[in-house]
Amino acid sequence: MRKPMSNLVSGRQLVTAVLFTAGLLWAVNKGPDAGGYTATDSTVYSFIDPAGGGGSPSVLTGSDDDGALLTLPFSFQFYGQSYTMVCVSSNGLAYFVTDQTFCDSAAQKADFANTDLTTTVLPGDRPAIAPFWMDLTFAPAGAGAVYYQTVGTAPNRQFIIEWYNAIPAGTLSPVTFEAILNETTNNVLFQYQTVSLGSGNAASLGATATVGIRNTAGNTNGQALQWSYSRPVLSNSYAILFGAPSSTATSVNTIDTSPSGITVTIDGTDTATPATVRWVPGTTHTLSVTASQTSGGTQTAFTSWSPTGTTAQISVQAQNTGISYIATFATQYLLTTTATPASEGSVNGNGTFYPANQQVTITATPIAGFAFKGFTGALTGTTNPQTLIMNGPKQLVATFGTSFACSVSSGTSASVTDVQGFINQALGIASAANDINGDHVVNVVDVQIVINAVLNLGCTE
Repeated sequence: MRKPMSNLVSGRQLVTAVLFTAGLLWAVNKGPDAGGYTATDSTVYSFIDPAGGGGSPSVLTGSDDDGALLTLPFSFQFYGQSYTMVCVSSNGLAYFVTDQTFCDSAAQKADFANTDLTTTVLPGDRPAIAPFWMDLTFAPAGAGAVYYQTVGTAPNRQFIIEWYNAIPAGTLSPVTFEAILNETTNNVLFQYQTVSLGSGNAASLGATATVGIRNTAGNTNGQALQWSYSRPVLSNSYAILFGAPSSTATSVNTIDTSPSGITVTIDGTDTATPATVRWVPGTTHTLSVTASQTSGGTQTAFTSWSPTGTTAQISVQAQNTGISYIATFATQYLLTTTATPASEGSVNGNGTFYPANQQVTITATPIAGFAFKGFTGALTGTTNPQTLIMNGPKQLVATFGTSFACSVSSGTSASVTDVQGFINQALGIASAANDINGDHVVNVVDVQIVINAVLNLGCTE
């Protein structure tokens, strides 16, 4: 136990109360996420220091990749659910749980590798707050522990969880930070006393940590609000307030797309769909989508918003009763056409996105002196033109060749000269450029076809 700090304020053990004027001028605001949470660093830094008071309990002393179950002094609402217990991890995050099963389980012990809250599921997929999630340890000599304390009186109590002198992996320099749960408002405050470890330290300023909050399945339902992921955006004497949905946010709205799963930007925050948002009736909000989104050979092009809106970005007013807003997209597919050899002809449609199930007429056009030989790929055969139904990305090749295959010189009839030319190709004296029967070699079969043509028996390919 370290000695109490000399500048502690009695009662709540306030270390400092610093309001950053510059920080307010350049404040960062994020959210709301699909659960209605917002985040801002335009808040007062006022570190409450359970570790420095000399009487607060602690857990996880000497631990590494471990967890401890704590009972909250009040019921705390998190993403619409009420909790009275948290599982505190040595790795800089805390889970909301309903029993002790998860805490110190194999899944909980595997939380040392921080991830992106918006794209990846956490070990065990529990609701969680992550003030400084990364591989931390209390095992080395001189490391601290997790201290906790309740301050204030009902209904305005605060429950403080302080990670004191936690050691980031790969360094011996400790960090100290805390998460504060607020009764009644259900807001969550992250505060950072010591996170600046020097320019040569990889973990300094949260450069290898995840900061944010998330609900179960937050990576898919949009109920996750990430402040940062492996970015050096923190500093000493810094605070981030995660605001819970207001009790007046009674307008519950559904945001979706057709086809479903396309990202929608809700009040500046990219959100996976379908999403549920809670707004205060009468407030104005902005919904927007990217007008055209392409993945491989499939493109979705925005057409309209329902119940109203023909532009990709719309402004809506929250009603007393929530509304479902749906952005509709038309699916289009890419047509790729190739002419081979390109010097002998062309084919239309290459690189064009067509609406799903549209019928497209494909025409192969030979250059003078050459002939169209056939389609391969999405179309086959020698019929020209042909109709192609765009029920998915399509690729086809139009093949061209000499206008009269039995003539080496691209003439209109076969001669003894052509026979000799084919014999030379079959013997390897000349390059095999005039395969007739499609077996990719010039041989005695091709020579016989040319002899038949000379004898006026026809040139059968």
